[in-house]
Amino acid sequence: MATTSGKLTDLETLEEEEGEDKRQQQPTSCCQPTTEDSGMKAKSWSLCLPEPVLDDVNQQLGILKDSFMRQNVDKDQEIEELQRHLYQGHQKLEKLECDLDKQLVFLRQQKGRLANTVPQSRTNIFQWRINDWAREVSDAKFAASASTSSERKALSSPVLTVADGYHCFLKLFPNGKRSCDNGYVSLFFYLTAGQHDHLLSWPFSYSCEISIVNYGDDAKSLCRKVPGPTKSGYQDCWKRPRHTNPGAGSNDFASHQQLVSLTRNNSLLVRLSVEC
Repeated sequence: MATTSGKLTDLETLEEEEGEDKRQQQPTSCCQPTTEDSGMKAKSWSLCLPEPVLDDVNQQLGILKDSFMRQNVDKDQEIEELQRHLYQGHQKLEKLECDLDKQLVFLRQQKGRLANTVPQSRTNIFQWRINDWAREVSDAKFAASASTSSERKALSSPVLTVADGYHCFLKLFPNGKRSCDNGYVSLFFYLTAGQHDHLLSWPFSYSCEISIVNYGDDAKSLCRKVPGPTKSGYQDCWKRPRHTNPGAGSNDFASHQQLVSLTRNNSLLVRLSVEC
């Protein structure tokens, strides 16, 4: 029995030596567990890579980081641009609202004024002086004889504002508007577009009178009523103008002979009266 026990002991010793040799021959892994002591289970792993590989990994990580940062910067710029457009749009909207409020206030004021005002007849009177009248007539006659077209010489007054906002002017043809009107003065009233036309009533319905004034005696002035919107053929003259309406007036307002007694110091005085 003693001999058998000794053989078992030798066999165990031999197995332990072979096991130790095998452990020494096993390749060492680059990833080895780290422990706080030999009696505890491994809690973390340390990565053991060659230096060139680590450099390459760090370089790739740096490239990815830069790309990510650039994308963030681009997104920030897009967000700032959108915010700027939104701010500008908000400002425009505020301005439109402010303009609309002003228009509403104006309309309310006009409505209140019209509601509280007793209608009263009043006359707007405007005078237009034409100097060097003899030369104007002479030039018109010469132009009529020399021109082969139907274009006739005409004089226009400044644009006038009548009856609380309507824009108009007078046009005078010193030697007539048509060739058959030679020797006469043609005189017309025109409505033209104004900035407050959308607030006014149309068609224009006020009574107008054009006069060539006698300087010495107003009772002897030549006066003509302008045909109104109810007269056939004149409706287009009094509608809301897009630019300038056709004129309403007279082709043979006065002859050159009649005007001799109405001029003073070679000037002619034309008057427009609007009852409103």
